[in-house]
Amino acid sequence: MRDIKKLGKRAPHIAGVIAVVVFSFIAFNHLLDFAKTLEGGETKIGILLAVFAAFAVLVSVPFMPSVNMAMALMILRGPDEVWAVYAASVAGLSFAFFYGYLVPHRILHIIFADIGFHRGTALIDRFAGMNRTERLAHIYEFTPNRIRGWLTKWRYLTIAIALNFPGSVVVGGAGGILLVAGMSRLFAPLQLMLTIALVLLPIPVAISVFGIDLIEMFKSYF
Repeated sequence: MRDIKKLGKRAPHIAGVIAVVVFSFIAFNHLLDFAKTLEGGETKIGILLAVFAAFAVLVSVPFMPSVNMAMALMILRGPDEVWAVYAASVAGLSFAFFYGYLVPHRILHIIFADIGFHRGTALIDRFAGMNRTERLAHIYEFTPNRIRGWLTKWRYLTIAIALNFPGSVVVGGAGGILLVAGMSRLFAPLQLMLTIALVLLPIPVAISVFGIDLIEMFKSYF
């Protein structure tokens, strides 16, 4: 009964996330299709850059299914735009990490409070008074039980697994996980960005290097 009540409380958030994801996919897809109809020039380049920048911002937002969105859009756009979507996705997820890594806690608190992101604000407040060891212990709460033991020795591999873990949106999604990783100061920026790049790499390689049509492959199974 308690689990049902918790699910009921989260229902508006879940519905909101689904609505944003669906609307975003429709909007991004139509805008990219529209840009294709334009002849080469500043307008076309400007629209493409704006769309990919908006997508990068979207995947950086905590509690969004960012990795799933990135992979789905790469598959949807196919070989012509897969690497552009890949680059935008890596940039957006890296940006989420740098939120926590570079921005002072008090600034993060103000930003998150102003947009009404109360769970993020509470997390920032908790981290502000913690030392490195306490932050590491707190991160365990956001990590699936099966991989908690790897967090210290294999922390980059742990991040890679957590980003791909089914249902990670419940604990913050890729954006939230990377925000916390940045705030923890336990990860070097270059290695973390490389980890993000490798997590997303299989889809563009499968599509553009090996010529695999993932949409047709999925259709054959359903």
